Amino acid sequence: MTPSAVEAVLADERPYTARSVLASTLLGIDPPRLPARMLVRTGELFGIAEGTVRVAVSRMVSAGELVADDGHYRLSGALLDRQARQSRSRSGRTEPWQGRWRVEVVVADSGRSANERAELRAAMAALRLAEWREGVWLRPDNLRAAAAGPHHIRAVVPPGPAPESDAEPDAGAEPDTGAERAEAEPKSGAEPDAGADPKSVAEPKAGAEPKAGAEPDAGAEPDAGAEPRPAVEPPDAHDDHAAAEAERIVRAQCRELSADPADDPERIVRAQCRELSADPADDPAALAAELWDLDGWSERCRLLQAALGELVDALEAGDPTALPPGFVVSAAVLRHFQADPLLPPALLAPDWPGPALRADYDRYDAAFKSTWATNFREPPRTPANPPPL
Repeated sequence: MTPSAVEAVLADERPYTARSVLASTLLGIDPPRLPARMLVRTGELFGIAEGTVRVAVSRMVSAGELVADDGHYRLSGALLDRQARQSRSRSGRTEPWQGRWRVEVVVADSGRSANERAELRAAMAALRLAEWREGVWLRPDNLRAAAAGPHHIRAVVPPGPAPESDAEPDAGAEPDTGAERAEAEPKSGAEPDAGADPKSVAEPKAGAEPKAGAEPDAGAEPDAGAEPRPAVEPPDAHDDHAAAEAERIVRAQCRELSADPADDPERIVRAQCRELSADPADDPAALAAELWDLDGWSERCRLLQAALGELVDALEAGDPTALPPGFVVSAAVLRHFQADPLLPPALLAPDWPGPALRADYDRYDAAFKSTWATNFREPPRTPANPPPL
């Protein structure tokens, strides 16, 4: 008997560890913060015992991946950057393409350490550059602003003239985000562990971002003169006008500072490469097909679309037995988004399935979040022994 699309996707996936489940769940909510009891219950979906979940939490705290926060745990360190990459990959946003290609040529001396070489390769992958020849990386130049990393600090400034000093704020100060914290639903998905096969079409197992807010710290003193902040629905990631208007409002009230972390992919590339701009004389679509396995990406994309279609009706009906396989299928979709080279339409086949997969996933993710919320915020109705993955 031919396996279903869901079975085919699950067969390709590695078994989930407790750490994978915890990281994936937190990567899928915004803000990435949940109480310990909800992390334990998420582990139960996969048959992971409470003690095993708590050991994994402790190890993640020790590794700097989680921070304990008043009975809750929130993501920290590199996992926050993963969450931002996840969000950008899902949106698929690009810049208008003028026909030019970005070329990066390694110019650092041959004494680079193995760690520096690996660091550069990871940075190129994050920026979606492909290696054409040893030491020569390139891609169509259509991702500059769209692929910019999360390495910015936006601080709310009071009305009136800008302060004269350009000094950065105290690093220990906590920015006022204005968000109201709530226990958010995970976006059905996950980034894989660092040990994943680098040749697979993707990166990590991660979730996406149900837009939820966050409750002010219990001990915080309210500002007597402050006006209440209304809840604002985030703009649609695919609506350019709404995104531009949101950016205008933010810039009117905030000052942006550069965090410039050491692991910023652009900074790593600048330290080891020289950038050139090129206009290939040959067919650019043929060059793109040489650099990326576009047929393979499309084939996998259609399998994932079929898997989403097999699960979405059950999730929309609130069937909790669809959550464990749904979690894994979502992780596979999000990983596939990470592997999308985000090429200009002019270099892709007319039936390129990327936009259709993103549209299908939006519906699927809403259904997953609704079912997850119903079964995790009420007494659990998930079977004691969920179906094996």
